[in-house]
Amino acid sequence: MTDPVKFDVSKVPDAAGQACGGGGGGGGELSYIWVANSSQNTISKINTKTIIEEGRYWTRPDQNGSPSRTSVNLGGDVAVANRIGGITKVIAVTDNCDPMNNGVPGLQTSSGANDILGWGQDDCTAWHTPLNYSANRPAAWTFGTLNLGTCEYEDTKFWTAAANGSGANAHAMRLNGDTGAIEDDVLLTGFQVNGYGPYGGAVDPDENFWTIAHSSGYLARVDGDDLTVSVWVSNVSAYGFTIDEFGRPWIGGLSGQTAVFDPETEQFTYLNGGGLGMGQAANGIMWQATHPSQTAVRGWDINTLQIVKEIPLPVSSTRGVSVDIDGYVWFVEVGNRAFKIDAVAETYEVYDQLVGAYTSSDMIGVEVGGAVKNVLAIGAGISDGLG
Repeated sequence: MTDPVKFDVSKVPDAAGQACGGGGGGGGELSYIWVANSSQNTISKINTKTIIEEGRYWTRPDQNGSPSRTSVNLGGDVAVANRIGGITKVIAVTDNCDPMNNGVPGLQTSSGANDILGWGQDDCTAWHTPLNYSANRPAAWTFGTLNLGTCEYEDTKFWTAAANGSGANAHAMRLNGDTGAIEDDVLLTGFQVNGYGPYGGAVDPDENFWTIAHSSGYLARVDGDDLTVSVWVSNVSAYGFTIDEFGRPWIGGLSGQTAVFDPETEQFTYLNGGGLGMGQAANGIMWQATHPSQTAVRGWDINTLQIVKEIPLPVSSTRGVSVDIDGYVWFVEVGNRAFKIDAVAETYEVYDQLVGAYTSSDMIGVEVGGAVKNVLAIGAGISDGLG
């Protein structure tokens, strides 16, 4: 693979071969994990190096919405989908926030878990796009174009999908990453959903958007160029979702299986081991929250499709998995805790100030494969797929 590396920093350090490149593996200056506090209707920004929460933000104007899915772009900014409708973008690096965004001179923004500013008061909340749907979950950024003059990514887009009730009525929407304006709205013809609507979302290395339907085998792709829709059906009761560095969708199942889909052959490979949220590490290990036994994270070798490790955790409800810029595996339970796991030593540290957390998607933005067209970290935008 020779694709460019994805960073979760706003200004990317120099590296051989590209003016704004970098070495990954801890070379970045900043690294954040974004966790949706579903029952509090907020999202937390936690520094993965210090395990300190540096900001917490409302995700809808009415301070409601039940946020769950996140996706982090190449600048580290997050966009979060509210289950009952609406997308909100929050800027990661405060220097990039507009100090006049709220109409008051000077920067006003959250400083931590107990400092949540009122809606419209936080200068780092970039935009909110209302969506009139009863089920809105998928979240996936595109890559954008690297400006070698500013070392920033431009013209990024954001994909989501939503539905009202069950049936073949789901829509995929592509938003302008800077403004939140809906630029494309695509009916997912032939894609059947239940009341949960489209359940997980990801963007592959060719910037096509993929989504699954909860507890069924439906898998859909929207071509990023001509917006045509393709649909396949697996034998997996789908729940978790991501895309690996080879552009293959992974579907975590509720019934003891995981499916890997090859877009070239249009064939599913079924693995023995069900699971929920997933994210790929730089070393080619796909980490997955286990299911039905929700007490561990499991590592698959993406080349051999074999289980290489399983790390037990003191939890009873697994959900989201992501990998940070230093290679630590992050696991979020349903509740108040996030675990930072050293997968080699099989030790962990815990952050326990979350509120009804329920995150299963691209939480960090140092991903590889899927939502980002690069090779150094986890299946991005991508390990999206729960609740």
